[in-house]
Amino acid sequence: MNLPFTAPSTLPLPPPPSAGRTGRRLPHPLWAWLLIMLPGATFSAYMVAYLGTHMSSLQELHPAWEWNALALRFGLTQLLLLPLVALLCRTIGRRFHFSLGLREAMVLIAITPIPLWLSSFALLIPSLFYSEVFIGFALLSSIQLCFSGVDRLCGEGDEVAKFLLAGLTCLGGTLGGTLTLASLLLA
Repeated sequence: MNLPFTAPSTLPLPPPPSAGRTGRRLPHPLWAWLLIMLPGATFSAYMVAYLGTHMSSLQELHPAWEWNALALRFGLTQLLLLPLVALLCRTIGRRFHFSLGLREAMVLIAITPIPLWLSSFALLIPSLFYSEVFIGFALLSSIQLCFSGVDRLCGEGDEVAKFLLAGLTCLGGTLGGTLTLASLLLA
């Protein structure tokens, strides 16, 4: 049986389905902000204010109003910085043709600092050295969570662009915790 010869088509192929999409719909970015970011940033800021006003060793360093001001700056920095970094991550993802929408970027930014927020319990450790070590491990786990999330969401693509995107996400997700860690070390 002879089949007629057909010339190859010059039409572009449809883009392959993204490896990062699982078919489930993510929540609206506002819900991610309200349900994950708001309690997490508020909790860690509250822990800084509580310990600054109730631990005698920290009360000797600064008065209570300075600890409350530090906690307020810390909480507001996280709440305002995270959505802005999510928009920037989405823009970079579009530039490098990753299928990273605002929902994915917002959820990734919201999930990244969770280990760092939970490390606020380390401030209850009486020794400042051990609490700093615990917070450092939480920072490393946040960074690892961010890199694996970016790799999964972006699928195949430019590795340098993934590294840039993950670095930006880490910076946005962990900047508040890193600033608090530095302020405790410098206090």
